[in-house]
Amino acid sequence: MRAKIAAMTLGLLANPALAEVYGSVSYGFFETELEFANVSLDFDTPTLQLALGNSFNNYLSAEFRLGLAADKDSSFGLDLEISDYYALYVKPTLPVSDTLSAYLLLGVARTNLDSSVGDDDDDDVSYGVGFSANAGQGFDLFAEYVNLYDDSDSGVSVEIAGFNIGLAYTFP
Repeated sequence: MRAKIAAMTLGLLANPALAEVYGSVSYGFFETELEFANVSLDFDTPTLQLALGNSFNNYLSAEFRLGLAADKDSSFGLDLEISDYYALYVKPTLPVSDTLSAYLLLGVARTNLDSSVGDDDDDDVSYGVGFSANAGQGFDLFAEYVNLYDDSDSGVSVEIAGFNIGLAYTFP
């Protein structure tokens, strides 16, 4: 019985008749927090994001995102920006009504930080939660919270998290 359920689930996920490709553009209001030697610095590090995804059904999607620096911030003479990031997410979705859906983002992101004292890039688990509203004619408006990066290394702790707002379009 378990084998039949697994085969049916895989069949639904792999069925190209149910798959829909979508793209989105969004603006990320990310805050990057650096902590070292009992000092904490906060930077506003916004990004412009592009995504390409595939909805396997109404409940599961996969999504690739590219984020590019929209601005940099300075604190105590240190300039910092997210030069870019790449992320791959699994996106379980729960339709709340005909027009509103809630979703989770679970995946991995590679984030590149540029600063006035050097550059750094690293991979980390990324996750988030969001809501999407159907605006009609293939368009959706969405808002989400994303934790892009959270790691400590050599006494320096870095956390990047924030809110994204955007517009998605499902291709016919």
